[in-house]
Amino acid sequence: MEEFIRQPNYSLSEEKKGELFFQLGLAKLELGEAESSRAAFLEVFSQHLSQSSPVFFEKLNFVANAYQEKGWFRWGIPFFITCLSFFRKDQNFTAMDQSYDSIAKAYIDLQDSEHLIETYQNHLAIKNKLKDFEGQLFILDRLGKLYFDRGDQKGTKFCYQQGLEIRKKMLEQAKPEMDNQKN
Repeated sequence: MEEFIRQPNYSLSEEKKGELFFQLGLAKLELGEAESSRAAFLEVFSQHLSQSSPVFFEKLNFVANAYQEKGWFRWGIPFFITCLSFFRKDQNFTAMDQSYDSIAKAYIDLQDSEHLIETYQNHLAIKNKLKDFEGQLFILDRLGKLYFDRGDQKGTKFCYQQGLEIRKKMLEQAKPEMDNQKN
C-alpha cells in the first residue's frame, strides 16, 4: 500500500497522500501492528500534513490517545512529545501532565534512564504548577530512586528533602481542616 501511495505516476496531492497514510495507520492500529502504524502516522505528520493545518493537532491528539489506550507508550513517543509542545504553547498544564506521564511510561519501557530523569524533572515542574502534592511526591520518589541507582547521593538527598517539604505543606494544609472537624 505504501508503495502505491508513493508512486509518481499517480498524481495524488500531498493532502490526499496524507489522508491515505492516515487511514493506513488506523488500519494497522486496529490490527495491533504498533510499529507499522507508527511508521504510517510519522509519514503523515512529517511529510504530508503541515503543523499549521487546522486538522493537524486534532489528528495528532487522536493518534497519541490511541497509543495511550493501547499501552503502546514506546511507539507513541514522537506523538506524545509533539502534543506536549502544543499543550505548552497553550499553557494547558493538565494536558501537559498527561503527556509527561505517557512519555515517562515510554522511557521506563525502553529502560532509558537519561531521558526518564529529564522527563521526571520537567513533569515535576508541571505538578508544582498544578499544586498536585501527591503527584510531586510520586515523581520525587521515582526520581530519587533513579539517582540512587546511579550512585548520585546529591540528587537522592535533594529528592528526599523536597519530599519532606511537600509533606510538611500537606500537613499544614490539613491541620485547619482537622481542627474544624474537632469543633
